Amino acid sequence: AESPADDFLPGSGTIVDWSPPTGVRCDHALRAGVEVPAWYDSMVAKLIAHAPTREQCIDQLAAAVDRTVLLGLPSNRAFLGRLLRHEELGLVDQHAGQWLDSVSRRHPRPQVGVRAEPVRIACRTVINCAGLRAPHVAAALGTPPAWVPPAHFARGHWFALAGASPFRRLVYPMPEAGGLGVHVTLDLAGQARFGPDVEWIDGIDYCFGEGREAAFRAAIARYYPGIGRRELAPAHCGIRAKIAGPGEPAQDFRVDGPREHGISGLVNLFGIESPGLTAVLALAEIATAQIADSPRTP
Repeated sequence: AESPADDFLPGSGTIVDWSPPTGVRCDHALRAGVEVPAWYDSMVAKLIAHAPTREQCIDQLAAAVDRTVLLGLPSNRAFLGRLLRHEELGLVDQHAGQWLDSVSRRHPRPQVGVRAEPVRIACRTVINCAGLRAPHVAAALGTPPAWVPPAHFARGHWFALAGASPFRRLVYPMPEAGGLGVHVTLDLAGQARFGPDVEWIDGIDYCFGEGREAAFRAAIARYYPGIGRRELAPAHCGIRAKIAGPGEPAQDFRVDGPREHGISGLVNLFGIESPGLTAVLALAEIATAQIADSPRTP
């Protein structure tokens, strides 16, 4: 559910007609009448082909994409059809995403220059909840350096379990340093996903790290011995907004108001990682109380 013509912007809407192709595996949880909201994962279905050769797999997938019917949402179906028939794709033995990256490096898009005019915004209240960039934004807003924690980045990877899930509930192991441990969760389609691990990185980089599957399997085997017979596939990764680095005492969910840093009307939220989304209403109450309790300048 994304628009290739609009830089692959995710789309939303109500499915009017959905007809998955036959002859290949199609993982999905779609039907006509289902509403796909804006915050849904843009990958609403996955086609999987199996054949003796790479060329036969590509031919199967191209034909399956042509037979797929999805109305009511923007989709990349036509783009995938052209991609699978591109002359270069059949000549390389790599993931399609890696191939697209190589094409973009060889044929970069023209950059359109935009002159950004300075903008000054006057307001009485600023809630800095910029996540990974919160320390940078706090410093830019004039927060005293003593009240700006260092930014650390911990990348976490997730693997998806192919096929039916043996789990009906979430499973959490004992936490590890910097994270909650490789646990199992279920997405909206009921597919099992394992993660996240903890990989400390120097900057914001969402590339999926290589060579992580063996460690994942070892961690999962502690509560699911059957993982050795199942297939895992890289799913996605994210970055936790840390304010304490490796080996340091844990710090998170720090909310600094005017009584801490001395700037009226400013609240800085640092280290808001998991479960930040779950705690958003409680954080809003704390930030509101910070503002209400702060002295006002005329």
